[in-house]
Amino acid sequence: MSLREDFKDVAYDKAKIVKKEIELLQKRKEASIRYIKETTIAKTEKDLLKIEKKLIKKTQIQLNIEESKRITEINQKISRKKTECVDNFIMLLKEEILKIIKKEPEKYFSFLKEKLIELLPLVNEASSIYVNSNNLKYLKKNSIFKLLPEKRDIIKLSDEPIETLFGFKIIDRHNTFCIDYTFESLILKHKQEISIEFMKIFPIFEVNVKNAMEIFRLKHPEVKDIE
Repeated sequence: MSLREDFKDVAYDKAKIVKKEIELLQKRKEASIRYIKETTIAKTEKDLLKIEKKLIKKTQIQLNIEESKRITEINQKISRKKTECVDNFIMLLKEEILKIIKKEPEKYFSFLKEKLIELLPLVNEASSIYVNSNNLKYLKKNSIFKLLPEKRDIIKLSDEPIETLFGFKIIDRHNTFCIDYTFESLILKHKQEISIEFMKIFPIFEVNVKNAMEIFRLKHPEVKDIE
């Protein structure tokens, strides 16, 4: 075999080796590019999810603040309306009671006497009975001492009328004992019950704000909380 042919064979073998190395390098390059692409995409997706989660958290906080403000405003309006309704109810109640007293005064004074007979036994020291001006005129004409003669020495009817729709106050001379059976006292006592009834008509507004973070976790369970 000639030198030329030997050289040709060696060159051919070298070319095959170089070709294989080039193919191997090409495969490595493609593998590297594929790996870089996959890892870059994965990292980019993860980073985007983290950014999305941070934005959702920030938005959720703002949403809760705004929702809380709206709910507070609504509840304040409900509370004002409830108070207005309670006040209007009491005003109407006063008007109805005055109508009844004017229409049937004898029934009212009979009721007043019964309450005095019921409560006077609780008084055991010098005390005065206070009533409004209309009741005072009536009781002066119809002595209360006929009701409970045994209390004559310790109870007197005060000449000073009080401002009340109906009823009376019994106060001892030392101002340490008081029986308050006036309209205002009874309303104050039962106002809470009245308010509760109106709250059934105007309940406090409640809203459960949808949790965007929970929705996000269901969609992307693989993303952990970011500190």
